[in-house]
Amino acid sequence: VATPEVNLQLGDIQSDYSNFVRLYNDYFSFLRLKLYPKKIKSLKQQVSMNKIYYDRLWSQKQDMEADYKITAAQFRRDSLLQIKGVLSDLDLEKSKALLIQKKYNLNVSRTKLAETQSSNLKLDQEVVNAEMEFADQKKKAQNLLIEAMNVLKSRLAFWEQTFIVRSPIAGKVSFTNFWSKNQQVK
Repeated sequence: VATPEVNLQLGDIQSDYSNFVRLYNDYFSFLRLKLYPKKIKSLKQQVSMNKIYYDRLWSQKQDMEADYKITAAQFRRDSLLQIKGVLSDLDLEKSKALLIQKKYNLNVSRTKLAETQSSNLKLDQEVVNAEMEFADQKKKAQNLLIEAMNVLKSRLAFWEQTFIVRSPIAGKVSFTNFWSKNQQVK
């Protein structure tokens, strides 16, 4: 992309041209730096890592559920043995404590899964927001550049109309009189 000349002396249209050059450079710097695409890529990587983490937590929860079921079955057996007088109250309480601990661990695992899922949803929303913000900022920069270009074009057209003599046909112009400095041409 060619950059506009910056050291031109353009008289009346200098400020419009300078504004156009500034917005032009801002727009292409915005595109070249790729800050939003980098942010979006980083967020998507976080989403991907969180999904892997979620899958691992899900697998752990499955194992904990199986372990809980085994412990619950053992507690039921111990309860029957205690009723029959084969198992002491202390052993039944140990079995019940183990069951409660397994249930607690399972609930902690479920909570972590819910938190991770919530985090994934938030990250997905951040990706969408960053993509929308990037599109918005890009469109805004484009619109400002187009507006500055249109202002510059209209000022150039006015300048041409004011300071350039044009003929409807091609040819050579001959002046029979001498012209003085700052004389108006009609």
